[in-house]
Amino acid sequence: MKRKILFFDLDGTLVSYKTAHVPDSALKAIRMAQANGHYCIINTGRCSCTIEQEIWDSNFDGFICGGGTEITFHGKTLMHSGIPEEKIRDIFAMLMKYDVEPVFESRESIYFPEINTVDYNRTMIVNYSKNNMKLDYYPHGVYNGFTVDKFNVFHHREVDIQEIYDYLKEDFELTIRSDEYLEVMQKGHSKAQGIFDLLKYLDMDIEDTISFGDSMNDIPMLEVTRGKVVMGNGDRELFDMATYVADDIDDDGIYKAMKHLNLI
Repeated sequence: MKRKILFFDLDGTLVSYKTAHVPDSALKAIRMAQANGHYCIINTGRCSCTIEQEIWDSNFDGFICGGGTEITFHGKTLMHSGIPEEKIRDIFAMLMKYDVEPVFESRESIYFPEINTVDYNRTMIVNYSKNNMKLDYYPHGVYNGFTVDKFNVFHHREVDIQEIYDYLKEDFELTIRSDEYLEVMQKGHSKAQGIFDLLKYLDMDIEDTISFGDSMNDIPMLEVTRGKVVMGNGDRELFDMATYVADDIDDDGIYKAMKHLNLI
């Protein structure tokens, strides 16, 4: 079989929300696919500093992190794009005018405000701490020059963030993830663009791509690959665009899907 390049989202696709781990059957399938000559790539909105050691130890061929702002293949960094410091200073000053709790991410660390009252922030801190991820904190209103690849604006449900949205929309791709969560990505970078950039480096064709996802922020990735696997536990809105709807992640969904696609 001709070599394929497989792109995997993390949360809800490879990493179970129930167990916070990758199912053994999924890891087995990935090793088998690699033995058959296929490339297995993580494609995630997370920056590399927030990826669990379990994932790094699983010998994936490459990583597209931070929504396409960092790409590595076989341990080599192919590209990395950070937001210019001057721009971050302006954004930081603007955000501090509102009752929001922004979290800034880079490949070096993730930066939380010292005081966190939004449930999302508190949950993330607990989960990241459990997994020994690199965390830093900034005092309210103080930006000390830390690097940023992407950021999230967390806020209470009753806070109107329309002015923030309008300020950012010219320069960034914005995704309202919930009524407490705005995800902010650099324009020109995405899960889809990361795929195109890696294919160019590898001199591979889009016809040989398959993506595995579960949520709305996987749409850019699913739209461009020829194979589109959506997890059974994923957002129902994605099922219509799927070329194959897999079983639940916790019901050996990845393994069964890769078996169905003759990858293993």
